[in-house]
Amino acid sequence: MADLAKLSSPIDPRQYFPEPLVPTSPIAARRYDEVRAQDERAQQRVEDYENELERLETEHGEIARPTGWLWAAVAILAFFAVVGIGLPVGLMSRGPTDLNAVSWVVVLFLVALAFLLGYIVLYLKQLTRKGHSGKPS
Repeated sequence: MADLAKLSSPIDPRQYFPEPLVPTSPIAARRYDEVRAQDERAQQRVEDYENELERLETEHGEIARPTGWLWAAVAILAFFAVVGIGLPVGLMSRGPTDLNAVSWVVVLFLVALAFLLGYIVLYLKQLTRKGHSGKPS
């Protein structure tokens, strides 16, 4: 019956938590204050580091985000790869019988090279324009 009474009584949560340690001497009080101050400084550093991490992740996201300039570069480089590598390899594998086909490959290569150089010039102008923040728009 005593066990049943123990179960039916309300639970006192204080029995699960130890009493806070209260320093009894001046040295113990000073040590307690120092430890508490160190803990507060450590908590503040953790908060500062978390804020800095959040700021850096935001900046990284802004820098690493692809722009329209990136997709133009990918298209130009893909065209340049097809014209500068794919067509010549295909032409050489068959053995050209007509030099007119070779001249078209050279013309297409020069057009692709002009696109690539034009892109580089436009991108550099974009990056070096007055009031530029460092990120292409």
